[in-house]
This record gives sequence, structure tokens and C-alpha cells, in this order.
Amino acid sequence: MERDLRLMPSDVTIKDLGVGYGDREVLSLDELTVHAGEFISILGPSGCGKTTLLNAIAGFVPPRRGSISVGDRDITSLAPHRRDLGVVFQNYALFPHLSVAGNVGYGLGVRGISRGPREERVAQMLELVGLTDYAERRPNQLSGGQQQRVALARGLAISPEVLLLDEPLSNLDAQLRRQMRIELREIQEALGTTMIFVTHDQDEALSMSDRVALFNAGRLEQLGTPEEIYRRPRTRFVADFMGAANILHGTVIDAEAINVDGTRLPVRTGRAPGTTVDVAIRQEQILIDAEATSDGVPATVHMRSFTGSHWEFVLETEIGRSLTAQVPDRPGSGWVLPEAGSNVNISWSANAPHVITEDSR
Repeated sequence: MERDLRLMPSDVTIKDLGVGYGDREVLSLDELTVHAGEFISILGPSGCGKTTLLNAIAGFVPPRRGSISVGDRDITSLAPHRRDLGVVFQNYALFPHLSVAGNVGYGLGVRGISRGPREERVAQMLELVGLTDYAERRPNQLSGGQQQRVALARGLAISPEVLLLDEPLSNLDAQLRRQMRIELREIQEALGTTMIFVTHDQDEALSMSDRVALFNAGRLEQLGTPEEIYRRPRTRFVADFMGAANILHGTVIDAEAINVDGTRLPVRTGRAPGTTVDVAIRQEQILIDAEATSDGVPATVHMRSFTGSHWEFVLETEIGRSLTAQVPDRPGSGWVLPEAGSNVNISWSANAPHVITEDSR
């Protein structure tokens, strides 16, 4: 093959993109740039437009307006097979009558690559995904994880400038999904290719991505690193979608506190006294004093549940709403685990809450 195993990535630039079905526009995107060699996740709930965006990039759905460029090529009007993009589908879309090697090499054959270089590239890809010994098997002889690897190898075999992945891990069980997250990211880093990964799973997006593009109702709600999206949400939607933060609405008292329903709460907002603010407090930032001996907000444990690594609490408070908290499981630490119905005090660092700067759409 002319190119070695490491691919030559390109950036993707999308401007003023509008996509619709019938009379309804389902995606409106002013601008999005994916950097060369970047792993970016397109995240959001069902119906938010994330798969529509992927289909528009791939050429499966024609946009009503706007442009899509890969590197210095405008691909907006090109047929899918002329875009030189790799695609990994949610259901893998493997050819049942072809062997693993035949599936991986299919795109190379369509492109007229001769047998010798084609076989060499297929061998490279199978070694990359750990399926060298499965080359002659059929898809129905493979596990779900192995089928996913075949689909990934097929998408990469053509040396695409960009690889598009449409929720490729959604059909796997929880343990295999965690394993494949690591493997997929390792492959991406080894090859250096640009990957655009569609998912509805927050954990996947946070753990795998260089940046996350969070969509809501067909629009880009926030774009940033996983840390930025999680710790500094710009809207209530982002705060709630990324980890179900507690949202408090209050008025700034001074540099150290806000007033929520007549209760002074420790929050550093950087805003002038009298300013109305919404702040997000992550569940893991709330501290629970089970013996109610420290200063804090009085609360009653409405419900608690064990999730393995931590306990989740629903706490009824005097500030007009319930709050949720997560506490790591600490057997043998001496920490008193509050029972449902018990009275506790809750608190948090004044620096912990984050001021939401924009209204959600």
C-alpha cells in the first residue's frame, strides 16, 4: 500500500448547516470545526440531531443549506462513496456471506486496490483490532465485541481522512462497552485519524473524547473539553444532562453567599449583590453530616440506594426543593451511613457551585 498504518487525518469544517425532513428542520448548526486527529463526541438525547449531523457529513442526508468541508475539499454535494470517509454503523452492517477478511477488505476492492496490497492492508487491520486468527470466520460466528472490531477495521482499512461512528458500542453489554472504549481510543491514538463519534451516553463521551459537542433540539448547546462540559455548563440543560446537577435559583447576598428561599447558602458567584443567578451543584460535591453536628443546611434523607461504588441520596431540604447527593462507599471508614428518614446536615465548598451563564433554549 502507498500509505503506512498511521493515517493522514483532516479537519472537518461545517458552516451554516441546515437539515430537515419534510417541512421540519431538525438540525441547525451555525459552525463546528473538528480538528485534524481529534476524537470528538457528538452527544445528546434522542431526537437532538446528532445522527442527522453524522448522516449529513457522510452524505446520506442532503442539507438544505450550508457547507461541509474535509481538509480543503468541499464535500457538500459529493456522493457518499466519493467523500473518502470511513463509517462504522450502529448495527455494524457486516456482509453475512463474506469472511472477516472479506468484510475488512471490501472497501479496498471497490476502490480497485489490487490483491497483494489489499491482503497486506487487511492483515494490518486485523492485527490492529486483535482478530488475525478470525480472518476466515463469518460474522455469525463472532461475538458482539468481535463484530464491532470487524466493523471498525473495515472503516479504517480504506485509510479515511475521517472516521464516522454512529453509536457503535450501544449493542454491547456494560462490561464490554467499557473495554471497547479503551480499545477504540487506543486505536485512534495509534493511527492518528480524525474520529467523530455519536453517542447518547455521557460516560462514553467524557471518558473518550478530546472535546464534546452537546446537542439539544437540533442545536449545539455547548462545545468544550469533557472537563469544561461537566464542570462549567453554560445552560441548565447542559448541567442537568451531564450528571444531573442540582440547580439552585437565588439572589446574590455578598461575595460568599446567595439567598435561596430565605436561606443563606455558601456560593461564590463573582456577581454584584442583588443579582439573580442559577447555580449548578454536582451530586458528588454535597457533603453529608449524618450526625447533624456541623453547620449546614438541615435535610431529611428521603431515599438512599446502593450502586456499587457509591451511595445515592435524595434529600428533602428547607430551601423548597430536594437535592441529590452521591457519596463513595467507604466500608470500614467509620463514616455513619444515614438511614432513610434520618435528619442530617448538608454542606459544600463555596467554590463548588458553578454559575450558569446562559438560558437554556
